[in-house]
Amino acid sequence: MFNLLEQEAAKELLSLSHQKGIGIIARVPLARGLLTQKMAVQTGPPINRNRLRIAKANIEQLSLLLNEKMRTLPQTAIRFVLHHPQVSVVIPGTRTVKHLEENATTLWVPPLTKEELEKLTLLFSS
Repeated sequence: MFNLLEQEAAKELLSLSHQKGIGIIARVPLARGLLTQKMAVQTGPPINRNRLRIAKANIEQLSLLLNEKMRTLPQTAIRFVLHHPQVSVVIPGTRTVKHLEENATTLWVPPLTKEELEKLTLLFSS
């Protein structure tokens, strides 16, 4: 699992995979639905209430940083994961055709800037 809310993989796994020449398949890039407009856990086991409260507060701060005209929250989350060159592919969950279309159009939205990446890493790394 690798996403804005769960960046632990970036600390060790991504650099190790780079050294070994191994690609990464990133799963759960939308944090089981938290990094969508619904901001609710839609799949998997329940999340600790305190962790959920902190995640939602951070996501609200993220919403202030977003330029919705350039990319949506889910597109930003997927772009964050794909920014890491060690990530070969990302597997977002899709429940509807609309979700699928939004996920696919992530390939055509502008990449995150260096400043955006720094803000996202700081905001969610704690």
